Amino acid sequence: MLPITKFFPASDVAILWRLGCRSFGESREQEASAKIAEFQALTGATDVRWHMVGQIPAQQGQTHCGMGGYGALAERPKVAAALDRGALQAIDDGLRTGPVNVFVQISLDGDTERGGVDVGDPAAVDAICAQVAQADGLRVWSG
Repeated sequence: MLPITKFFPASDVAILWRLGCRSFGESREQEASAKIAEFQALTGATDVRWHMVGQIPAQQGQTHCGMGGYGALAERPKVAAALDRGALQAIDDGLRTGPVNVFVQISLDGDTERGGVDVGDPAAVDAICAQVAQADGLRVWSG
């Protein structure tokens, strides 16, 4: 189970943490960065994993990796490339110790407006999976 805490305050996340939850999902980088800082100030916790869920704009890929994200979503080559650059930079800067775990989102109904690579385009699915698998800063994550 991964509680999605967007729109909820850091104090609510702290309650879930005190109840034993150690992973949380966010979908908005700016909100997440502020919430993570506030949460850490409230709890001093170092045993929490933050996952970016939903579509990540390419321009936020590098920022996500630097904020210590553990899970990210690659659905377009541009996003995968930004995540890879961000992960490698974060490793160089000492903000990460290894690659970012990445899910590859597949759209089973073909509606790519909601995100994901169209399952009806096997070449596109293979291409994004290969891009993530070959990236030094990324690791395909099965959850």
